[in-house]
Amino acid sequence: MKELATRFLLFGAFSEIFARDTGFNRGFGGSMHAFFAPFGIYPNNAIVGGSGSIAPGAALFKRVNRKPGLIVANIGDASFGCGPVWEGITFASMDQYRKLWNKDLGGGLPIIFNCMNNHYGMGGQPLGETMGCQFIARIGAGVNPEQMHAERVNGYDPLALIDAFRRKIQIIKDGKGPVLLDTITYRISGHSPSDASSYRSKEEVEKWQQADSLLTFREKMLKAGVLSKADLDEIRTGIESVVFQMFQLSTKSEAAPRIPADSELIGQVMFSNKRLEKCDDRKPELLQDFSRNPRVQQIKDKVRTPLHDGKPVPKMKAFNIRDAIFEALVYRFSIDPRWWHSVKRTAIGAGPLPYTAA
Repeated sequence: MKELATRFLLFGAFSEIFARDTGFNRGFGGSMHAFFAPFGIYPNNAIVGGSGSIAPGAALFKRVNRKPGLIVANIGDASFGCGPVWEGITFASMDQYRKLWNKDLGGGLPIIFNCMNNHYGMGGQPLGETMGCQFIARIGAGVNPEQMHAERVNGYDPLALIDAFRRKIQIIKDGKGPVLLDTITYRISGHSPSDASSYRSKEEVEKWQQADSLLTFREKMLKAGVLSKADLDEIRTGIESVVFQMFQLSTKSEAAPRIPADSELIGQVMFSNKRLEKCDDRKPELLQDFSRNPRVQQIKDKVRTPLHDGKPVPKMKAFNIRDAIFEALVYRFSIDPRWWHSVKRTAIGAGPLPYTAA
């Protein structure tokens, strides 16, 4: 089963990269936007650091719906100079999770901000150039008294990384999140195919290649007598074999066909023409009926067309985009308890967050 799952993941990922119908996202996502929710892999996006604010939303969903597990936001060091990451960190660190919310919800958000610190961004080098903190782990000191339990970790040492995650996962379980890890690694290649890496020397890259964990950790295991050279060679050969097999299979049309040019898939994905109204989990906990909300009543009589009796509708009477967004959101809040409880209650004027007596 484990081997089958490995092949499934590799084949789905390769197929997605090659725009095949067998890809995780039917070939529409490509390498940059591929995701697979059943394996816990959330969608990526083109905004640098965008997952820095998406991940806390996923962690909040787990918290308010009492779901097990945690969220790991894998983001680069240069993304810490971008707004979505700072917003996500401050959102994930709000005091209300621990001090105002009911304790049975579990405390702080279950999220680890794992900075893959590879020393370079798309347009600059954070250390000594585009940022002033020197070390990403220092950012935690400005967030909360626990400093986000921040720690710098040697990302080239699998044992150090495993140890760090085990300790941080326990912090999450204790309801003391969020956590910040500054995982030190290196980007051997350029940021993209068009990046010639002209901003760094060949010697620098070679030094990091010599420290690569595929080489150094292998030597560490050999010296410790944990595995023999034959054992490690067999493992590497097996990995290379299955990766190449899935790569090869994903390029064959009979195994991984392309979506036909006349396919209606895009229309089906974009416009399902279906409604998902039912939630068998539980009913929403509302203190006020949707129809009694003051703003719902205020906008229900607004004119929803640009003209009325041949004349432009006055701005105060026109149904605008803000009204449309509110109406759609508040309706969903009122029928689906899986939506964020605090937003739901605030949006419909149904009272405060699930606070304790304090």
